[in-house]
Amino acid sequence: MLSYIVIDFDKYKKLLRDPRWQKKRLEIFQRDKWKCQRCRSKKHELHVHHFKYTSKLPWKEKNENLMTLCSYCHEEMSVNR
Repeated sequence: MLSYIVIDFDKYKKLLRDPRWQKKRLEIFQRDKWKCQRCRSKKHELHVHHFKYTSKLPWKEKNENLMTLCSYCHEEMSVNR
């Protein structure tokens, strides 16, 4: 059974600067062919979106819980959470 964790987003933001996350982030971008998986755009800034948080360390997150989104789609999905 999958359990969700509670995230302190201020601390989590600092972890996103870690080289291990940067490597993971690049892997997700490459897997998704450097385009938003929602609108298919390659023109806007890209982000990695978490469907769910199952690890307190972002680089330990399973790839299937991550996807590439442009900044616009990421904002929209985050607001609708």
